[in-house]
Amino acid sequence: MTSLTIHMGTEPVGYFIAPDGSDVTGDGSINNPWATIRKFYGTYDTPGPAAAGDTLYLRGGTYSFTGLPAYAHTIGTALAPITVRNYPGETPLIANPGNVVIMYVLGAAHHILDGVRITNWDADEALWVGGDVLVPGDVYTGPVTIRNCYIEQGPASNQLGHGIYVSWMATDVTVEYCTIVGRYSINVLIPPNYGWGATGVHRYHDPCGYNTVVDHCILDNWCKGALHYDNPTDDSRVTHCTFTRNYYHLEGRRSDGLLYRDNAGDEAIGSNIHEESDTNTTADHNFWAQTFQPGTFLLAEGQSGRGAASDGFDAGALDW
Repeated sequence: MTSLTIHMGTEPVGYFIAPDGSDVTGDGSINNPWATIRKFYGTYDTPGPAAAGDTLYLRGGTYSFTGLPAYAHTIGTALAPITVRNYPGETPLIANPGNVVIMYVLGAAHHILDGVRITNWDADEALWVGGDVLVPGDVYTGPVTIRNCYIEQGPASNQLGHGIYVSWMATDVTVEYCTIVGRYSINVLIPPNYGWGATGVHRYHDPCGYNTVVDHCILDNWCKGALHYDNPTDDSRVTHCTFTRNYYHLEGRRSDGLLYRDNAGDEAIGSNIHEESDTNTTADHNFWAQTFQPGTFLLAEGQSGRGAASDGFDAGALDW
């Protein structure tokens, strides 16, 4: 099914939500928008109207979703993906939803989230990709692309919430050009307090997260900026990212074939790259102990972003 609204001229074609919209009386048109992403995607048991080629536009302003997250389990195609994005020129902020905002589950394929800001408090993660339980023989979730988003994750009840969680039966997950910030006090990030959590992009479980790509992202103030855990046959990679104020910038556990390349960061509190259980990681062209402009994630004046790594683990020229 295609979108039910067609607009003349330069008006985008798609469904719409707005902070003053209604899931009860709205029809998803630009003049009578819905209020939530859940109206577009549906619930775990009841899919919404989203179909291949559809786009949901979020008008600017602040949203506060409550209750169940939006369950994306519809299937798009490479040429007709299902997209949730900001309305052109406007900034939607999903603030303090108290739950996962979107779960891409049950074989969801070719979904894109683009240009959305999320400030998430009192939930275990802002976005979830993959199954919430392992169902042997179930279909994989993916591809899913999250781009141009700004995600803040605050302390959950257990102090261990993640920004993006890639879970069971997920494949081809791409996170690109995103800023993912943890709002945690330093005592939460330092062992033994951190447990498994407080991770910017958390890829965990077996099987899970095949071909997870984190590219051109900023990962700030996490126990682990990016974690790859428990996938013995993997081809995931982290490239062209900036890491600041993390306990571990990158961590690999029981995962094989990881690639960390062309990243930069300050000196991590614990270690820049932390490995366990023979992960067979390739790490090169990373530049650690870099300094940044105060209050920003930009290189300090006069620094080119090229030079030898400080930890002796990998060295070479960055290619940003």
